[in-house]
Amino acid sequence: MSTYMYMYLCCRLSKKGTNLRTEPKHIVFLSQLLLSSKFCHVCKADNPMVEAGGIGTQAAIKTTCGNPACRKEQTWYSQPLIPGTQKPTGNFLLCLGILLVGGSATKIFQMFSHMGLGCISLNTFFKCQRVSEGVLISSIYLTTYQLHILCDHISCQLYTYSKSIINFT
Repeated sequence: MSTYMYMYLCCRLSKKGTNLRTEPKHIVFLSQLLLSSKFCHVCKADNPMVEAGGIGTQAAIKTTCGNPACRKEQTWYSQPLIPGTQKPTGNFLLCLGILLVGGSATKIFQMFSHMGLGCISLNTFFKCQRVSEGVLISSIYLTTYQLHILCDHISCQLYTYSKSIINFT
């Protein structure tokens, strides 16, 4: 294992307070992902039945153990869900990213298609856009309001400071 990989893994072990937006994300090939499902993670029996699927950008792997004594079913999801909405985080972040950069959803989805990446539909993007714009507009308004208050405070301090200099001379 290279030093870079070791350092990267060491940094990633502590996920306390991880921000889902800034957490690193990677493109993963299904063939490589299925390598982690070669045995039952409960009883360690070989070759469980594996089903792969997904919801937009999220991959889902369902394994069913073939051992008659176990028969455990487990489903692994590649992304956490957004609290409250129970929707995959990557789907929302993709929509938000397109909106923030002012890109064309159609062209980005076409690029995803050429790369063979899982993606949401254009209809889902528009639904997400309606929700995102409400969140963005309220965030932008709040930030603008906070900035206005800060500027007023700084202007007041600068005015007081400049007045004291004038009075001093």
